[in-house]
Amino acid sequence: MDYLVTRHARSRCTQRGIPQRGVELLVAFGREAKAVGGAQIIVLGRKERLELESEFGHPALARLRIESDTFAVTKDGCVLTVGHRLKPVKEL
Repeated sequence: MDYLVTRHARSRCTQRGIPQRGVELLVAFGREAKAVGGAQIIVLGRKERLELESEFGHPALARLRIESDTFAVTKDGCVLTVGHRLKPVKEL
């Protein structure tokens, strides 16, 4: 599914050092969990990170700054915000 990235999410990417390509890969390979208000939170678990590393290589992921704590909040086909988790995501 293609996601539209909101202006707010683009701003947060810039502020938090997460490149746009990193968000695209996070959405494509990440695992979804339910969030408040009918939204979904997308995170990279260990399995998804290994899949990304096997496909793109570890150096490529390091350049994209996709860490295991990076998340995206989506709803209705839009990426609402992105960031770095401070607490574990439940229901994965």
